[in-house]
Amino acid sequence: GLRLKKISGDTPKPLMKINRKPFINYLLDLLEKISVKKVYISICHNVKIFKKTIPNSYKNIKIIFIEEKIPLGTGGSIVALSKIIKKKNLFVMNGDSYVNIDLKKFIDTFKNNNFDALIALNKSIKNENRFGSIKLDKNNQISEFSEKTKTKTKYINAGIYIFKKKIFSSFEQQVNYSLEYDLFKSLIKNYEIFGWPFASDLIDIGTPNSYKEAFDYFKKN
Repeated sequence: GLRLKKISGDTPKPLMKINRKPFINYLLDLLEKISVKKVYISICHNVKIFKKTIPNSYKNIKIIFIEEKIPLGTGGSIVALSKIIKKKNLFVMNGDSYVNIDLKKFIDTFKNNNFDALIALNKSIKNENRFGSIKLDKNNQISEFSEKTKTKTKYINAGIYIFKKKIFSSFEQQVNYSLEYDLFKSLIKNYEIFGWPFASDLIDIGTPNSYKEAFDYFKKN
């Protein structure tokens, strides 16, 4: 959240208000629409602020906080959760980006195929060098993942994933991994990771400009 420090102060990005509503509530609304009953939020910094802002439940969703003893990064937190959650699959969302896609169709695509993982991919976006770029083969299997490069790409990582939990079994627990920089290279090499392209808007609040754009987007939608 360094790029937003002047605006956010000590407020974590997922808790920043968009039209008087914490950003993460828009994500929870998407999950509530598809009848998700339980959400795990992995946090390390500003734990008290999270717990004060978000109650233990939201509409029909039970909220469970997983407090990281050390910063685990985007990958380490998933590895840790894979050891806690009893389900065979993990549905993961970034806390600072929003895409209004048909999540049920996304989940059904994963269920109806023998993928090891499925990643939602935006087909076109401005300032694509701020996002991970993806290369797909003719069957939409991911052949290459490059995080935040200047390489021109047709597909952008939207930060929504479904993983078979078993693909994280070889990674050590309580280690700071980046999903994008550390884990994907190994996962793509050893497992069948597929992309799910979509064409709707991707709302990211990672910069002051994109944060301001989010206000207009949610007013209209």
